[in-house]
Amino acid sequence: SHTFPKQISAVVDLDTKNDCNWTANFVFVKQHVEERKYCTKHGRMTDRGFTLKIEFFNILQETKYTCPDDAERLRTEAVRGDTWKWTCTSGTTAKTEYVATSLGMETLSIGGEDVETWHTRVASKQSGITVGSATADFWHAKSGLTVKFTNDFNIRTESLAGKTGFKEKESYTLDSLDPAA
Repeated sequence: SHTFPKQISAVVDLDTKNDCNWTANFVFVKQHVEERKYCTKHGRMTDRGFTLKIEFFNILQETKYTCPDDAERLRTEAVRGDTWKWTCTSGTTAKTEYVATSLGMETLSIGGEDVETWHTRVASKQSGITVGSATADFWHAKSGLTVKFTNDFNIRTESLAGKTGFKEKESYTLDSLDPAA
């Protein structure tokens, strides 16, 4: 059992060679790290792929997923209730199917500043060497930056340590829109 920190750092790296690509790294705990690649362009945020690093009993398992061009986590033209789907894969060993639902616009207070956000709920189902499901909510600012997210998932996986499982439930909100804060 792990206690998750009240605060985590998200390192965002902009790709200066491409006008839309960026990477976000999240260290939830030492044993659960995610690196996600995105493209934000024309009111859409596309999932380009991600790497999950999960450690059980000091054995690290790293799984890399690729996503199709229509893997859109955010569609700014979507209205409340609109849904869309996509699937990301890790070769032939693992697959994650997503269903996104627009929950409309919401105003959040970030660092004392009101920020208009798009709220999207993404439900996922994992199959292959990893089996389980998750529900995540994302609030994105107009820039595409994720200013808040919640996640609730239950996963079982074939790891180097044998069959393992874990549950996580987290909620994080930016303290500030200023990277120096």
